[in-house]
Amino acid sequence: MSKRKRNSKNTYFWIFAAILLIMTVVIVVIIYKSPVLPKPSEYLSVSHSKSLGKFYSNTNEVQITHLGLDIIAIAGDAHSIVIQIDEGRIVGPSNLIDQPGNPIVIPFLSKGEKLPLEIDLQGCILPLESGKCIVHIYIGCSEAPGPEEILIEILKEDIVSFP
Repeated sequence: MSKRKRNSKNTYFWIFAAILLIMTVVIVVIIYKSPVLPKPSEYLSVSHSKSLGKFYSNTNEVQITHLGLDIIAIAGDAHSIVIQIDEGRIVGPSNLIDQPGNPIVIPFLSKGEKLPLEIDLQGCILPLESGKCIVHIYIGCSEAPGPEEILIEILKEDIVSFP
C-alpha cells in the first residue's frame, strides 16, 4: 500500500475521531446543564384556611361552597400558577378563571408572598370521616410544571356551617 493512501486513511480516521469526541463532549455538557425542575409541592405551599359549607348529618357529608386556601411561593417567584380541584366545579373567583369549570390561573406570586385564595365551588360534596374531609387539588407553575396532586385535609371545625 502506498504511503499516500495510508496517510489519507489516517487523516480520515483522525477527522472521524475528532468529530466523535466533539459530539460526545457536547452531549455531556447538554445533559449536565439541563436543570432539574422541582415538584410543585417543593416550589409552592398550599394550606387550608377556612371554608363555608353545609353539613348533612343523615349522610355524614358536607357540601363545600367556599374553599379557603393560602398559597405561598416558597422556592422562588412563581409564574402562571394553575390550580384545579377534583371535587366539584370551580365558579369563582371570577378574576382568576376565564369561565366556570376551568382551572384557576394566578399570573404571578413573588417568593415568600402569601396569597389568600377564596374559591367558590358548585357540587363539591365530600364524605366526613373521623371529623375531616379531603379535597384533591392539582397544582403547577412555570418553574415547577405539574400538575401534582396535593391532598388538603379539612377539619370539621374549620368549616363554617350555613343552614
